[in-house]
This record gives sequence, structure tokens and C-alpha cells, in this order.
Amino acid sequence: MITPTQNAVSSTAPARKPAAVPAERCACCNRALPSGHGTRVEFIGVLGPECIKKFSSLIVALRDVDGLEAHEDDQGSIRLAHHVIWSLRRAGVAVKVVESRPGVSAVQIVGIARKAAAVIQSWEEMRAEFERRLKLAAAEREAQSWVAA
Repeated sequence: MITPTQNAVSSTAPARKPAAVPAERCACCNRALPSGHGTRVEFIGVLGPECIKKFSSLIVALRDVDGLEAHEDDQGSIRLAHHVIWSLRRAGVAVKVVESRPGVSAVQIVGIARKAAAVIQSWEEMRAEFERRLKLAAAEREAQSWVAA
């Protein structure tokens, strides 16, 4: 998880809670929803209870990285943002970089580039590596901050 206190990398995105909405079918598996309700997940659609469980780690990752900032004078935040962008694009998530203020760029999640089922399959295949690399980047940034102090 990326938070504002971890290694001077900040997320400006507000937390998004998935909303329950009326629906007949799951956007991922196309199964009928017996309750007539599913959970709306931004960029993906309305998911049933089984698929929301499959998507939970991706939902958390997208929420955490949407708005992730990279400061032009901080190589650690630039490397971390680059890794996040590369990994998400590889999983099928559409992202772009926007300038949030002078000298600071932010990662913005804009959608998914493949079908939801394909995105979650790619995400599950690379999730452990993604989380491991984020931890390594955080440790590297922390070590650099100790050297700079």
C-alpha cells in the first residue's frame, strides 16, 4: 500500500468505496445476480459477490496508486511511479501521467484496456512481484533519506 507517509510519496486521490447498485448480471463473468444487486467498481462495472472477491486486491491497488505523485527532484519517487505505471499497463489498466503542480507529476487511472476478466488474470499473475517491488522501492527511498539527512 502506498501512503503519503511512505518515503515522501503522496497520494492525492480520495478513497473510493465501491457502491451497491441494481444489476442483473456481473460485468466480469456475466453470471446472473440472484439478489438483483451488485457492487459498482469504477472502470470495471457492476460485479457479483464472487468477482468482487477476485478484484479486491486490484481495487485496493488502484485506489492507492491513483494520484501517486513523482517529484522531479526525487529520483526514488520517479522510479516508484515508473514501476507502478509499467506494472499496471502490463496488467491491462489504462493510466496516464498528469502534471498536478509545477515539478510534480501524478499517476491517474483512466480505465481498463482489456476485458475485466483478462485484467484480473494478469493482475493475479503479477501481484506478488508488484508488491515485492513496491516494498523494495520503499526501502530504497528510506535508505536514501537516511543518507541525505
